[in-house]
Amino acid sequence: MGDFQGVACQCLDRDTTVQETIFKLLDLTLTSTHHDIECYELKLANKYYRATVQLFDLELTRSTDILRESHAVILYGNGTTLRVEQLDETVGRLGDVVGEPRILVCHGVDEECGPFRTLQEWCIDNGYDLILADSDEAREQMIDSLSAYKWRYLSSSQHPTNDHQSLHNGTSSDRVQAASNDDVQLDGEVLRKLADFDSLLRKFSTYRDNPEIRGDPNDETIQEIAELLSGLLGDELDDI
Repeated sequence: MGDFQGVACQCLDRDTTVQETIFKLLDLTLTSTHHDIECYELKLANKYYRATVQLFDLELTRSTDILRESHAVILYGNGTTLRVEQLDETVGRLGDVVGEPRILVCHGVDEECGPFRTLQEWCIDNGYDLILADSDEAREQMIDSLSAYKWRYLSSSQHPTNDHQSLHNGTSSDRVQAASNDDVQLDGEVLRKLADFDSLLRKFSTYRDNPEIRGDPNDETIQEIAELLSGLLGDELDDI
């Protein structure tokens, strides 16, 4: 599999499995193997690009080779019994996985219960997206989180051409709309920058929704946002 883009998945709930939780939530079926590990394919698409990623069960992995070729992590657990120490230990074993998508999916909790606050703080500190498995939007949120990453192997999304507008006779807004609908050839670097921008906007949303984490100039997330913005603008990062 030359275009392998792995997503390491682990269920931290002893009463169930990755297949019964993460793969079931995403409605996946077995499609291939890589390093003798069963992989479940997921097709991603946003307004900028399309990509295909392969999810696999970390518990079945006996080699670190597949981890070094992986770019994302999805953890699943019972939010009422999940301990921070258990999460820290699991993350420590995933040091070979490079890439930004980090997702923690929990069932049995909601935003009003005590454990939710602890899990939310851990996710903020460790760069994970917290998704509630019992929510109707759980699948969509998982896909959105994975889709925001600048995957190595991707292709541009094609926007449909608007055949009902004229560039010569339409209004100004019509001309802008028609121009934006024209097919545009985007190279890999542009696609990666667009994906970076999506990631940047998602980080701003985290700060908007969690005012209690703002205000620390040494906060690593603030530095990461500054570096992302600097890279997108083509400037050097100065002291911030």
